[in-house]
Amino acid sequence: MKHLRLLRSGALCLVLGAAVTVCAGDKEDPMALLLLGMGGQNQGVVPITVDESEAEVYVPTGTLVVTPAPEGDTDVEIFTLAANANVDGFMGTVASAGGASELMDRILGEISGESGDAPRPYATSSLIIRQEVDGVAVPTELAQVEIEMNGSATSTLLNNQLIQLIGTLTEPGGTVEGLPEAGSDEIAATKFRVIIQASEIGGVAAVLVGVSPDQIYPEVEQQLAAIIDGSNLSAIGLTPENRDTSFVASAQGGADFLFVVDNSGSMRDEQASVRANALAFFDRLEAIGVDFKIGVITTDSSVLRGTGFTSDRTQFEQDIEAGLRGSGTEAGIWQAEQALLADSQYGPGNGSVPAAGYPRPGAALAVIMVSDEGDQYYKHHSGRFNARNPDNLTFNTTDNVFLNNGYTVYGIIGLDETGAAGTCTGTVGKARASNNAYTPDDGRFNGNVGYKGYRDLARDTGGAVSSICSNNYGAFLTQLADRTAAAASPYTFDSMPISSSLNVYVNGVRIERTAAPAAGVTGYLFDASSNRLNFTGTQPPAGAQIFVSYLSFPEPSGLAALISQAGGGAGWVLLAALLFGVGGLLSLRLYQKSLADAN
Repeated sequence: MKHLRLLRSGALCLVLGAAVTVCAGDKEDPMALLLLGMGGQNQGVVPITVDESEAEVYVPTGTLVVTPAPEGDTDVEIFTLAANANVDGFMGTVASAGGASELMDRILGEISGESGDAPRPYATSSLIIRQEVDGVAVPTELAQVEIEMNGSATSTLLNNQLIQLIGTLTEPGGTVEGLPEAGSDEIAATKFRVIIQASEIGGVAAVLVGVSPDQIYPEVEQQLAAIIDGSNLSAIGLTPENRDTSFVASAQGGADFLFVVDNSGSMRDEQASVRANALAFFDRLEAIGVDFKIGVITTDSSVLRGTGFTSDRTQFEQDIEAGLRGSGTEAGIWQAEQALLADSQYGPGNGSVPAAGYPRPGAALAVIMVSDEGDQYYKHHSGRFNARNPDNLTFNTTDNVFLNNGYTVYGIIGLDETGAAGTCTGTVGKARASNNAYTPDDGRFNGNVGYKGYRDLARDTGGAVSSICSNNYGAFLTQLADRTAAAASPYTFDSMPISSSLNVYVNGVRIERTAAPAAGVTGYLFDASSNRLNFTGTQPPAGAQIFVSYLSFPEPSGLAALISQAGGGAGWVLLAALLFGVGGLLSLRLYQKSLADAN
């Protein structure tokens, strides 16, 4: 139902024949303005709408919209965080790509230089994470990219360059005029974090992009997440509704992680990079205050390494550097499956995870595949007797231990620069990933032609992927930590909040949205993928009263809901149009019946 909202709103405008009245809303005169709060709302958010667009995005009050908007072959609105002039972004509409995933392919292709005629205006781009977001109003994919410039630059400059690349997707190779100049108080940087949202339904495609210097990204991460997480975008004409909900504080569930590490000869640099980024991973887990445990197996053994599951940093660093003498048959899905199945029968050490008491009751389990090759599950199914798989089992893509138990799979794997399974080369290493895109129907993946192993298993389980050639494993691991902690949170909403509108109180005290609150202070994060609130830092004491106010897009149903969406006098126009249509249909049915009776 939610995925029909944007399409339904467009159809509503066509039925009325009054798109300006119902769908466009009032427009501000072209001038730079600090957005004011919505009349009658105290949630502190306002919409940004591109001229003639069918979509709008809600942003926190105080977001600075830069006007007049650029002119030329683009339809975008540029915004800046008023609290930090170094953080820029834009919202725009582009040509339909057929769906959110296809749209993200096009965007990442433009950024990486894989598509498009013009050379990219910066030195390198590196994919950090790519994921789908379920449950939001419009089908959406998110991505993060690290961009390194040829020299020092500002976020305004990079944002302008991205408008030239992405904002002109409707008119490839088009020109843009009237882009803003950098402010005098902007810092110069060489590395930037770019957050991207691609949303599409019914032929209407919308893009959201945020740009921050990498050095300040931890400070502004949640401000950007409150705008670009998929929950803030909907169709014009769907007026948000005030909602609130209450919780009584209870114990936060734990977060259990199972790393599956490729220990073949080509993994020296990649293992070292994961170990080097363990500091950021552990820091994040400790900052968000989650009870966590980590276990490690390899792509050629389901036996837990070291002492098993641990929260000791030194032990994890030793476990993750699993050596380079493992089998060249990298079968991460197979080994993880055997480690997780309580009744596994193939070899010593199988079933090692439940035998060790994991995942713990109430804990969320994330499985992280780390490999520069595609999964070779099928080599345990060669069509002839294999001692490692005497029953010649194939991986069942629809009925397996991951899907059946709600285990989320993530991958640091071979991806090309668009995030598709493939080859890559980076400063950390390279990936052939030759087995990452099966095409023959040879039964390798339960007869699922084109199943892409790690990449598709992550997608199927609601996980995410990062390129093993990425320059920044740490950024991916922090995202993974947040999402796994949220999956174990008891604080779930009945309806999807507009993320930018959340106001959270514990025992009457409003708390900040932050992953790293000060010592002894409580903060919170919101994860749109699971529609959950997750407290960070000092957890609310058991029994504490939690109150959350927010806005949510309505769930329209029936004639009254459609009239209320149209609003005021336009509602009567809609009513008349609908009654006319219903009357016409009834007349047609009566006419058809009379003909049938006559025959």
